Amino acid sequence: MKRTVELDIESAEHARNWKSTARDLQETCPMAWSTTHGGFWVATRYRDILRLAQENDTFTAAKTFDPDTGIVEGGTSLPPMPVARLVPAETENPEWEGFRGLLNPRLSPKAVELLRSRAEGFAAGLIDRVIETGRMDIVDDYTNPLTAMVTLAVLGIPPEEWRTFADPLHALTSLRKSDPAYPHAIELAQIMDKRIEEEIDRRTANPGDDLISYLLNSKIDGQALRREDIHQMIFNVIAGGVDTTASLTANVILHLQENPDHRRRLIEDRTLIPKAREEFVRYFSPLHGTVRTAKTGASVAGQNVSAGDRIYLLLASANRDPEIFEDPDEVVLDRCPNRHIGFGAGMHRCVGSFLARMMFETMLNEFLDRIPEYEVLAEGADRYPSISPINGWVRAPISFPPGTRRAAATNGVSEGDQGHSPGDR
Repeated sequence: MKRTVELDIESAEHARNWKSTARDLQETCPMAWSTTHGGFWVATRYRDILRLAQENDTFTAAKTFDPDTGIVEGGTSLPPMPVARLVPAETENPEWEGFRGLLNPRLSPKAVELLRSRAEGFAAGLIDRVIETGRMDIVDDYTNPLTAMVTLAVLGIPPEEWRTFADPLHALTSLRKSDPAYPHAIELAQIMDKRIEEEIDRRTANPGDDLISYLLNSKIDGQALRREDIHQMIFNVIAGGVDTTASLTANVILHLQENPDHRRRLIEDRTLIPKAREEFVRYFSPLHGTVRTAKTGASVAGQNVSAGDRIYLLLASANRDPEIFEDPDEVVLDRCPNRHIGFGAGMHRCVGSFLARMMFETMLNEFLDRIPEYEVLAEGADRYPSISPINGWVRAPISFPPGTRRAAATNGVSEGDQGHSPGDR
């Protein structure tokens, strides 16, 4: 029997109560029909979500967008964002195979490892800026700038411009599409688009050893890439590299304050961090959910899905499925095996997962080294008002015993530099 619910995945209520909602649906109707946002299915069970992510001939992530009319069809967000498709995240074969094949070697474990020392320098420099004050905001002072700086370094864009790219992404992913502030977020994204275009022009004239130059000089089946596809690949790398990892790390630092035994274990045994990292991805699921569109009719969890139906894959629910995970609502630092799908599943699994892992490890190690004792200032902490795409924090201030700066100058972070706000350009 089809169960109908009024589940608004963009609402503050969902952000507060998603765990109980997901558990109820898992137990009573793992594929339910929501009447909000024009109607869509919500999948909550691990096995169903894995199938939906893997059966690309039946369920697609492809998106089309007409900038003249603003009409959007398909894609991985719901309601859909009124922007061009992400490449390769919102493409399908045969396009996807070519795009993904170009990105894989540039974001492989070996390629990412070459960036670790630079990421460590950014982390040390960011901590240096606040260590003597005894106060910092985990998001604004640390996780947000570092993930943007490292991602921009991959692309060859000056890291000090991190706000130009990070601020629009945080706004686009944290606000409801109906929020009065959302149009301004679109305006900021357009400024980011302009900067991407400028960087493409700059690299066309003077190629370098960076991802943008690489894409400009790459071919698929003997054909150079279209400029619009290069632009959206750059946008996709930035979108994937910044917000999800910043959100994961902020969630973990707040968790460790509330669970001092976990913090102590990680401080004393850093070899535990790789397993703990995967457990944190499972438990917090920074990519809260993603979307597919049915290409044909299908039966999922006993429900008849029609061609054109939209389906919200609640990844956070899948990662708490008791059929797959023992004690799913507990953080088990050394959980093994850990079959989480926090980076997605199937062919659209996150291409930047190795980069995300490296950045998380770098941020957590530097933080635990320099600020092992701290207190979250709860009155100033503020979650994303909407978590339908990303489960993150707007701000998360902490206080701690002041420490000393390191002798290694600024470690690549300009003194007092807070980045350039898009509105300043």
